[in-house]
Parts: sequence; C-alpha cells; structure tokens
Amino acid sequence: CAYYWHSFICSWSDITWFVVEEVCAYLEAHPDIKIAVSVNLPMAQMLEEDFEQRFNSIIDGHGIPHRQICIEFTERSIYRDYEQLKAKMDSLTKQGYRFYLDDFGAGYSNFSCLLKLPFEIIKLDANITNTILTEDSSNELVSMLTKLFHSMDLTVVAEGVETEQLVEALKNRDIDRIQGYYYARPMSLNDITDFYSDKCL
Repeated sequence: CAYYWHSFICSWSDITWFVVEEVCAYLEAHPDIKIAVSVNLPMAQMLEEDFEQRFNSIIDGHGIPHRQICIEFTERSIYRDYEQLKAKMDSLTKQGYRFYLDDFGAGYSNFSCLLKLPFEIIKLDANITNTILTEDSSNELVSMLTKLFHSMDLTVVAEGVETEQLVEALKNRDIDRIQGYYYARPMSLNDITDFYSDKCL
C-alpha cells in the first residue's frame, strides 16, 4: 500500500506535463480556436529549475502563441518562496504568458504580497460569490474587491455560478466574467469544439 501511495505522489509532475501537452496538441489541431486556455500548475513544479525550459519547449513545439496560455494557481500557494515565485512570474510574463489567481478569498489574503505579482485576472472564490444574494457581508465584499481590482486594471471573474439570478446580480456589480455550470459543465474535447463553434464563431 505504501509503495502505491508513493508512486501516486510522484506522478503529479507527470500528470501536469501530460495536461500541458494535451492542451497544446488540441490548440494546434484547432487553429480556429483563439481563446486563451488556462492551465492549473502546482506551485512547487513551477519553481523547479528546468520548468521554464520544458514549458517553453512544449508550447513552442506546437506553435502556440504564448499569450494563448495562462498559468493558474491559488493564493494559498503564493506565500511560500515568494521572492523566487515573483522572479519566475516576471520572467514568464516578459515572454508573453499570463497569470490567473484562482480561488481568491478562500485562503489568507496578504495584499502587500499579492498586488506585487503580475496577475492579469483575479478569480473570486465561489464561497464569496455564491452568497451575495443572502449575506450582506459577501455582497459588500464582492463590490469592494471588484472596485479595488478594477482600479489596478485587473479583470475580475466570479467562480461557481449556477443560476441566472446570481448571474444578473454579479453583472450589476460590474464583474467582468462569470465561470460556472450556468454556462457550461465539464465536457469532452469533441464537445468543447462544438460548444466553441456554436457560442464563439
């Protein structure tokens, strides 16, 4: 049992590279799809010494513009090795990659650190956005955060949205984008292609 658990832990790195490879292969095979695709990366893996070289090798090998690939991770992971992380993010940003901060509000928010990092999009955690219709504190928090991030030229995304009522409420609070089952659920690659063709072309 211990052996298999150890093998599972060690396989996460391989899983990440497999996902990056599959995303790039899909985009290469569907050049009509111009939207940016975000890839969730474990922080520890992004800080590995050979990460940048290997990442670029895959992206460039498939001929994918760097601006089409967004790197996404959670705020809970950014305070460990902060200086090393900032240097890595600055380097990748100069190469055209973009960064999304996932699940903002789910962990400890250190604004002094967070706002120095080159994020382009902040995604508000579903635990905040889902309660704006029932809790005044959440409603005020979403409005405050949206104004703050907009003043910094950041795009704000609301996560975990499943109802039309919540969609309309978030639009009225100047949220830029909405993510959740209201618009689409997880789907196969073939279904993604059809969905994109129907909705975006």
